[in-house]
Amino acid sequence: MKFCIKTNTLLLFLMFSCIVQAQEELLVSQMLKIGQHNSINPASFPENKRLVIGLPGFSVDAYHSGSLTYNDFFYKQNGKTVVDFDQIVNQLEPSNELSYRQRLEVLSIGFRLPGSGKSAVTLSHAIRLNSNTTYSKELVQLMWGGNAQFIGQTIQVAPSTRTHDWHEIGLGVSRRLGKLRAGAKIKYLAGISALLTNPNANKMTVYTNPDIYQLELSTDYGFQSAGVISAIDTSGFGFDVVTNELKNKLNGANSGLAFDLGVTYEISDKLTVHAAALDLAGSIRWEAAHYFSSKADYSFDGVTIPGADIINGTDNLDFSAKLDTLNDIFKFNKTTTDFSTAIPSRFYIGANYDLTKRITLAGSLYFEDGLAEKKTAFGLSAHFKPIKLIGVGVMYAANKQNQANIGAQLTLSPGPIQFFIASDNLLGVFTPFRSSRVNLRTGLALML
Repeated sequence: MKFCIKTNTLLLFLMFSCIVQAQEELLVSQMLKIGQHNSINPASFPENKRLVIGLPGFSVDAYHSGSLTYNDFFYKQNGKTVVDFDQIVNQLEPSNELSYRQRLEVLSIGFRLPGSGKSAVTLSHAIRLNSNTTYSKELVQLMWGGNAQFIGQTIQVAPSTRTHDWHEIGLGVSRRLGKLRAGAKIKYLAGISALLTNPNANKMTVYTNPDIYQLELSTDYGFQSAGVISAIDTSGFGFDVVTNELKNKLNGANSGLAFDLGVTYEISDKLTVHAAALDLAGSIRWEAAHYFSSKADYSFDGVTIPGADIINGTDNLDFSAKLDTLNDIFKFNKTTTDFSTAIPSRFYIGANYDLTKRITLAGSLYFEDGLAEKKTAFGLSAHFKPIKLIGVGVMYAANKQNQANIGAQLTLSPGPIQFFIASDNLLGVFTPFRSSRVNLRTGLALML
């Protein structure tokens, strides 16, 4: 079944408005000589450089669980972009995860302190977004195919999300002590917006009685919002979500702190080991936020949800009247409350070995201590510098989603300017619409 894309479709909102998985950046963690490596390890500072200015850069890590890709959703038909939901449903897992993590490097400045040159100070500003949404296959089936396929069954359709974005302003210092270089950074976090569902109130069930097709709906669902949703008006036709204007400004009302620690140690002229712990104790306290909750039960007699007809806008039923009744069920109560969001701590440990003056072998292990689960990944890479201005590298990496990722990097260094682009998943960079994961980081720096 196919239909032309329409704006404000509920299902597309659920699946794309909150698209977090670990942004591992394994390859970047092994590129010790780039100017932006300080964001991975606060001990890092380029040797023989007194000033490093990091210009705007960007990184993204997005994926969908399973094998579902963008091209499975959208394709062209008779000059129009259409969606094939039958194809989507066939590839979904019982529980699905849609994830997105983004970092915008606004500006960073690092400089060596006068004197021996062993100490360096860094200042940085970035805007970060972490988001993770899970949804059931049954939700998509219900929205597209209607409830007739679930006669006699109780299905759970409540989605969950943990989404927040914030400004990150960092002040770091590093110092060389012989072959050891150690660094620390304190980061002020200024929240922009947050949307979190309550794991203890995450129930929306639908049951269709096989005898009289009585539709029974039940909710015990809640979520917290700051800077996203200010009200849910369930009067009239449908659910009118009233949003705040998202102001991407520093806001002292929603704030927190996080800490980074890092070390590098030169075991020999050829071998360097390094380790870093990022976002330690990271959290943001959201003030004057809102909590929305819905807890009710209701029954309809002899009603089926037309699913595709509703989405297509071709059903001839008085759906407005049905929604007026649905309002009695999904009526959200709003309370003002404060809440906190934790930022997962990330840990790197690795080693670089200069096989020759032009070839470096590297490996690193990544660990993330998240709220819901712990994640690990590792990568092995080889880097080649054919001439002074150019560096290239390839990496094999394994993580929870894929045990055979191939990554690559390119570095260009014309004079004091340095540009790099790196990906832990090269396939996703060149064919993002045919890949279930996209991972990329770029950066530009002036090094003097």
